[in-house]
Amino acid sequence: AEDGVSFSINGTDYQAEGGFSNLAPGTYSLTARNEEGCVSQPLEVTITEVQGAIDIVTTTADLCTEDSTFDLFELFVGEYDNTGSWSDTNQTGALTGSRIDPSLLPVGNYTFSYNLGGDCPSTTTVAVSINDDCVVLPCGFEDIKDSISKAVTPNGDGYNDFFTVNLDTDCGFTYNVKIFNRWGSEVYAAANYQNNWNGNSDRSVTSSTQLPSGTYFYILEINGSGFEPIQGYIYLGTK
Repeated sequence: AEDGVSFSINGTDYQAEGGFSNLAPGTYSLTARNEEGCVSQPLEVTITEVQGAIDIVTTTADLCTEDSTFDLFELFVGEYDNTGSWSDTNQTGALTGSRIDPSLLPVGNYTFSYNLGGDCPSTTTVAVSINDDCVVLPCGFEDIKDSISKAVTPNGDGYNDFFTVNLDTDCGFTYNVKIFNRWGSEVYAAANYQNNWNGNSDRSVTSSTQLPSGTYFYILEINGSGFEPIQGYIYLGTK
């Protein structure tokens, strides 16, 4: 704490930092007061006991990107001066008045400040944590993995003619595909794959681009998903 600053959890009995050793764990309203008698805005704090020591943690607004707008004044408890103004410390553009829009904030941690003028000017900083726990993906990693072709037999019968990924499920992702032969040489690659590989090589130096029958290795990148690339084997059966 700064010199001359004392703290209170009831608004009256101010004492130096570290003077709350006999408090029972719980939620309190914490204010600070300087030597001039100016008192800060009351913040909600949680006090826990960890191995005999008191730990004071200021409450953080924990929000998901799809939550509705949040009023930062909710982080204050008890009586507070509402004549000040909020400022967007990180210049996120998500703050309007005292409310923030989580949909405008990428996942991460942010701070916002409440500023008061007058005879007792003060700045109170609050923390906001944004997560994406509430976001439901149209399909998951295992759904995509299970949808990948196991074999390609390009004989024109309409069955397994192409190497396909999520042909029947709209996951909203795009994919990058690389296919290698048994010697580890890349024989095909495509960004934004269109489910159209039928055993042809885009690396061929001969007049024929049709690859021979056999087992091939693929790497599938799922763009914008955060998922690890999927690797596996595909059997190609040609005449």
